[in-house]
Amino acid sequence: MRDNSTKKWFSFLKENKEVKNNIKGASFVVFCGNRILLIRRTGTSEEGGGQLTAGPGGGYEERDNFENENHENGIAFNTALREAKEEINVDYLDNSPIDFFSEKSGDGTFTVFLIECLSEHTCSLDSKEHDAWAWINVDDVYQAIEKRKGRVISENFTDKDGKKIEVVGNIHGNTIRALKRFKKHVKG
Repeated sequence: MRDNSTKKWFSFLKENKEVKNNIKGASFVVFCGNRILLIRRTGTSEEGGGQLTAGPGGGYEERDNFENENHENGIAFNTALREAKEEINVDYLDNSPIDFFSEKSGDGTFTVFLIECLSEHTCSLDSKEHDAWAWINVDDVYQAIEKRKGRVISENFTDKDGKKIEVVGNIHGNTIRALKRFKKHVKG
């Protein structure tokens, strides 16, 4: 499955080189086995303060514009990699995308990549953007989406100081759309 997805990824990049100059941003949806990484945006973030996302992401920067030998012309992937390092201090360079999709966002394109980790990792949060994280059971996440309009209640979150806390929050609308698209890959 991973080889086929990587081929789809390379095919997408070859067919859509014009996207290279219209990248608005990129993000990851991160899962490990039957658990999904959720991170909570800080209340001071411009968009989505207090909401939960299924991984790091953000806007394109000129420094992302380089050839990535692991992900042929993967400038959007470079953006997601940089955002992961900045926001949660994790390097996903060795994680090939299992799937991805791109959406028009204003005058550009926003790409979401699904990646799988071999083991759950901790997150060292950039407190300007996020204040809590947790690995949550996939079934609990999809149940929150389907039955509670994305509302998650969990005592499994860790705050930026490493303390366990309870979080009550809503999954961001863009994350809900991404999780629905990736549901065939992420199962409990």
